[in-house]
Amino acid sequence: MSQKNEIDMAIVELHRRAELTSKVRYDAARRLMNHNLFSQWTLAVLAVGQIMISVMDALDLPSNYSDDYLAFGSIFFGVLVLAYSLLLGMANYSARSVKLHKCGLDLGELARELYMKSTQTGAMGYSYIEYAKRYYVILGQYENHEEIDYARTKHLMKQGKKSDRTAETTTDKASDKVLFKTYGINYLRGILLLIRYYTGFAHYFVTVILMSGWLWLAIPKS
Repeated sequence: MSQKNEIDMAIVELHRRAELTSKVRYDAARRLMNHNLFSQWTLAVLAVGQIMISVMDALDLPSNYSDDYLAFGSIFFGVLVLAYSLLLGMANYSARSVKLHKCGLDLGELARELYMKSTQTGAMGYSYIEYAKRYYVILGQYENHEEIDYARTKHLMKQGKKSDRTAETTTDKASDKVLFKTYGINYLRGILLLIRYYTGFAHYFVTVILMSGWLWLAIPKS
C-alpha cells in the first residue's frame, strides 16, 4: 500500500472517530441534563414533603405516626434535602452538559471537514497531522464521557440508525423514541443497556417514592 493511500485511510478513520465521539458527547450531555432535571425535581418534592411534615406537627393535625416519628421523618428528609443540594452544587450537571454539547459541536464540525477531505484524492500528510492535532485538542478541552454513553451510541449506530440520528438531533424526543424502540424491543443487548442507563437515575425515583409513601401512610384514611 502506498503512503498516499495510507494517509487517505488515516483521514477516513479519523473522520469515523470524530463523528462517533461527537455523537457520544451529545449523549453524555443529554444524560447530564437529565440528571440535572431529576435532581431538581427530587429536591423540590423533598422540600414540599418536609414542609408538609412540619405543618402536620405544628398544627397538630391527625396522623398515623407519633410525634417522635414525625420528628424523625422531618430530620431524615431534611438530611436528604441537604444531600441533594450538595449533589447539585458539586456535580454541576447543567454547566457540564453545556460543555459536552459544545464538544459535540466542535467534533461535528471537524467530522464534516474530514468527510469532505476523505472524498478528495491525494490528501497531503500535513493535512492529516493538523486534523489529528485539532481532534485531540478538542478532546483535551472537555471532560470525557462515560462508558455507558459510548455503548448506547455504538449500539444505535450498529442498528442502522446512523442516518436518522444526526449529531444535531440526538436530544430530540423523536430520538428518544428511536432509542427506546431500538433498545427495548428488538435486541437483548439493548434492553441491558437501558437497564444500565436508568440504574444511574434510580435513586431519584426511590427517594420520591419513599417520600410519597411516607406521607401517604401518615395521613389517616378515615
